[in-house]
Amino acid sequence: MTDWRLAFSEMNLLTKQTDEFYEKMLYKEALRTGFYEFQAARDKYRELCVVGMHRDLVLQFIEWQALMLSPICPHLSEHIWTEIGKSGLIVNAKWPTAGPVDMVPIKVSSYLMNTAHEFRLKLKNYLTPPKAKKGAAPVEKPTLAIILVAKLYPQWQQVILGTMKTIYEENKNQFPDNRVFSEKFKDHADLKKYVKKVMPFVAGVKERVAAEGASAMRTSLDFNELDVLKQFADYLVNTLDMENIEIKPTDEAGEGMNVEDIVPGQPFIVFRREPSVTVQFVNPIPMSGLFQCDVPIMEGDSVVKIAKRLKRTERGIKDINRVQLWRYDDIVLGPRKMVLFNKPTDAKTQIPSNACFSIDVKANQAFVTADSKRVELGAQVIYLVV
Repeated sequence: MTDWRLAFSEMNLLTKQTDEFYEKMLYKEALRTGFYEFQAARDKYRELCVVGMHRDLVLQFIEWQALMLSPICPHLSEHIWTEIGKSGLIVNAKWPTAGPVDMVPIKVSSYLMNTAHEFRLKLKNYLTPPKAKKGAAPVEKPTLAIILVAKLYPQWQQVILGTMKTIYEENKNQFPDNRVFSEKFKDHADLKKYVKKVMPFVAGVKERVAAEGASAMRTSLDFNELDVLKQFADYLVNTLDMENIEIKPTDEAGEGMNVEDIVPGQPFIVFRREPSVTVQFVNPIPMSGLFQCDVPIMEGDSVVKIAKRLKRTERGIKDINRVQLWRYDDIVLGPRKMVLFNKPTDAKTQIPSNACFSIDVKANQAFVTADSKRVELGAQVIYLVV
């Protein structure tokens, strides 16, 4: 599922809602959906779109929002209309027609935002433990996040969800008193091992139903949670400021990880700090707007991973596919010589895209392996954006 599809689905929904509010003369609500929430949808798209926003979609966004705001802000909307190259007056333009609203991408978008928010809170708690002793060294910033995703609810939770859904529908979409559930579940054979967890789980389900509706009792999501997280892994890396992220189903969790409480829609995250060796990356091209920066090299890194780290540090890099890495042929004298601006790659060898990096933490050395040949990387590497 592409990031532009998420944004376009939200645009269709908000445009339709704004049109309905205007029809009912609810101008405050029309301003909320046509401006504030429309802007929030644009910001969300910008965050999710790591490689760059789609030009045509951005222009359509501006056009639709100018049209929807024209009854409230006619002069500003008219100015924007001319700025995007439209002819004629905006008051004579056709009102935007929203396409069919696909709720699945909207649910995916909401899921990603909520999940990223929860992950950021957990990272903050990880870095600021509540019982840290006075004068204790601060917790080192993690570099790796492991995300575990459950495909199904545990059997005992599926039993509760199925029973609650049946009772909810029989009771005209309302929940009875908790005593009804307590009596229903107390002698159930599948729940005897989980007696203390049953009623807290019931209370949590009731809260989610109050916020999300009856869909909160479904035992599966409308989308493949694992695939969505993997597709937007770069967004998670950026928002959490991690070097690497691993996304796994719960049945691939390592030893010692408690996966019993992980359920669909609520992935679990673990933070770790992986060993690395820091290498200085320098761009020798004058007036390029690109500078030198320190980048950690980790075991098993690829050129693409390092280019992504460079991009997060150097905002001037827009496309990682245009990044080239060059190592010095002489790792001792090479960095000490002045780089010729018209020949920046002299006495250097380009690191191929299929190269693999390795490290020796004790010796503080990084190596690169290409075509079955392993060579030391040195303390400095040249990067070019071609």
